[in-house]
Amino acid sequence: MPSGFKQDKNQLQPAFFRVVMDMSNNYNYWTNNNHPLATGSVQPFTWDNFTDSSLPATVIAGQTLARGNLRFQRIIEELTKYADAQILDLEALSGEDSATGNNLVDHLAFSVKYERFGIAAQGIAGDSPLLAMERAYLKSINGGSTSSPYDNQNINNTNEAIREAIMRALIETNTRSMRVFVPQVGSNPIVGEGTQQLVTINDVTHGQDQHRYSDLRGTITVNGPLDGTTLITTDNDAL
Repeated sequence: MPSGFKQDKNQLQPAFFRVVMDMSNNYNYWTNNNHPLATGSVQPFTWDNFTDSSLPATVIAGQTLARGNLRFQRIIEELTKYADAQILDLEALSGEDSATGNNLVDHLAFSVKYERFGIAAQGIAGDSPLLAMERAYLKSINGGSTSSPYDNQNINNTNEAIREAIMRALIETNTRSMRVFVPQVGSNPIVGEGTQQLVTINDVTHGQDQHRYSDLRGTITVNGPLDGTTLITTDNDAL
């Protein structure tokens, strides 16, 4: 006999978003060591992901890698600040032959899974905790406006809220104690040790104006919400 049970479409369900970052433009992602606190882009790796000749070959390379990893940590913190989330299907590619402590990642892709996400009728994404809280935060600092303080982009959907959270991680200054690889001078293969250092990140663009912050936003692509059954399996997803 029929149970009388009816599935309510307006309920909380997981939602998946795919983020792709193109960091190959050296103007949007500063690489000039004359302004070292801007270098490093975004790196999901730390020095202990590498061995022998793939380790950072200089102290500067070790510090640059650590700054990039701090930015990756900051992205995760911003994306998970207002809602339960997981980072999945991470892909990191380098324009060089391989990603090492010296040849840093210049394309990064990952999926963000939000555990509790409003789904309206016909499966269309409804309001999300991230969007609601992001807009509330922007109103608090912008005199009631929900536009980005970086390039005046209006944040009116979850995809833009995700991009805004990433922008904040890329632009705002942050300092924390981290392990940084210091190589032994002249060693071959490279040997050294991790040392505890204060690592500071500044604006990844080295201080661009509003138009250039729009360019930085353009390097971050967010697609979603995706079908939760989709599997990311090819390296080409980061290109």
